[in-house]
Amino acid sequence: MKKMELILPVNSLEIHENEKEYIDGGFAVSTTVVAAAINTAIGLAIGGAGVAGVRAWITSVGKEQAKKIFTRTITSKLIAIGCTGLAGFIGAAVNFAINYSDIGGAVASYLDSVDTYHNNGWIG
Repeated sequence: MKKMELILPVNSLEIHENEKEYIDGGFAVSTTVVAAAINTAIGLAIGGAGVAGVRAWITSVGKEQAKKIFTRTITSKLIAIGCTGLAGFIGAAVNFAINYSDIGGAVASYLDSVDTYHNNGWIG
């Protein structure tokens, strides 16, 4: 039986055990991108309004109805960009964010606080 041997290319370099690091290779999106996407989705869902328009809209439909619409809209957008694991946290994030002017930013910050690497500016 022939002995199997690993042959490395000439330009390879030796890595010691303490230098090895497993890289997950997971998907991550910055919180600013997620916040912008959420704010855009909300704006489109309620007719393209800005912050003042969002507050006026929340007042006109009521907080509970606004929470339902925001939750449904944001969940569908997260699923669309591949963040299905975080979609389950949207209800709590919307409850937290509904009182803030930057709903997308508040939701993105909340999601960043509950993802794999907490509060690092990336969601994933």
